[in-house]
Amino acid sequence: MLKKRFKKIALSFVLFVSSIMYAHGDLSIRIHEKTKEISKDTTNSKLYFERGFLYQQHEEFNKALSDYLRSEELGNTEKLLKYRKAKIYFALTDYHSALKAVDQCIDPPDVKPQKLKAQILMKLKRHSEALDLYDLVIKNTLDIRPEDIVEYSTIFLAMDSTNYTGAIKAIDIGLDKLGDHVVTLQLKKTDYLKRSGQVKKVIEQYNSLITENTRKEFWYYKKALYLFELNRLSEANIALQQTKVTIEQLSPKLKSTSALKELQIQVNKLEKNIHHEN
Repeated sequence: MLKKRFKKIALSFVLFVSSIMYAHGDLSIRIHEKTKEISKDTTNSKLYFERGFLYQQHEEFNKALSDYLRSEELGNTEKLLKYRKAKIYFALTDYHSALKAVDQCIDPPDVKPQKLKAQILMKLKRHSEALDLYDLVIKNTLDIRPEDIVEYSTIFLAMDSTNYTGAIKAIDIGLDKLGDHVVTLQLKKTDYLKRSGQVKKVIEQYNSLITENTRKEFWYYKKALYLFELNRLSEANIALQQTKVTIEQLSPKLKSTSALKELQIQVNKLEKNIHHEN
């Protein structure tokens, strides 16, 4: 059984690596073909722009920048070129040039350049400006992602390392927009509550996660571990026993997964530590 599972994992890994190699190999072929086109039409700004984007996808940023600058010299004034050039400067950590480029392509209905500008301002430690801009991005982005919300929350702490109220409020905005089911945001909120010493709210957060999720064993364990760290041993033991009961109710197939086996190991360790402290 173990041998079979190992073969499956190995095959998945090979397929994953192969897909990456294929993607990069495909880009190399397309870059080569585009270079041949350029050699036949050396003053075509569109061809340089297209090859620049292929280089950008291939993470050859200096070559991409060179092509974008050449495309500009040949008369390309598209806002998309300015935006992609700003992304290149950002990747190369030339934040002042990135800011100059992104300012040339800001277009209010399009939030992408505004988000990039906010990220650049963060790198330049112009946090207040970044926050104002990110406020607009969060309000106007339809397909907001959890990582955008987390990034937004970090600006509050960059401005004031004790402003967990602002950071948590930012996470709550994300949970309102995306729903309470987003684990990334729930974990980040729990982390902020812990770091700000809000013990009662951390426990309430774990209780809420236990109630809202069908798979409860992980959250019971996290609650038990947190209570143990607070030296609230009897409460920690109750949460730990609830973890064990919940695991026991799972199907044999689920209990045999590597994640559950690892959780059971951690549960046993915590149980020994609680008994030792008692």
